[in-house]
Amino acid sequence: MPYLEFEDQRRALGPGVLTIGSGTEAGWRIHGHDLLPLHALVTLERGGEALVARGSSSAAILINGVEQPEGKGTLRYGDTLRLASAEFRYTQTAGRAGEALQGFLRDMRRGRVYRLLHHPELGR
Repeated sequence: MPYLEFEDQRRALGPGVLTIGSGTEAGWRIHGHDLLPLHALVTLERGGEALVARGSSSAAILINGVEQPEGKGTLRYGDTLRLASAEFRYTQTAGRAGEALQGFLRDMRRGRVYRLLHHPELGR
């Protein structure tokens, strides 16, 4: 399953549109990185690629360091996405090298992935 990673956060893509920004209209709200209220829209496409488009006419979108002049571009696994001062990584799995022993909890309803820290207990 495709994911966008930002710092210690991960969000699964698809189905539907993931909205990223700093305002209440964004599904993934990120503060302190100069994002516009609705900065970008990310949609999972067939074949594992993801389409990224501006959420606002003044939003800059950079993929692998290259600004997308029409305000939209395609992400492939391993690509980096820069929105203002926030940098995301597009991955196929919810972990990086060296994280094999870590666990993740996926919230299917909200489409979020949480990294489990320490030794959490689930259930009764």
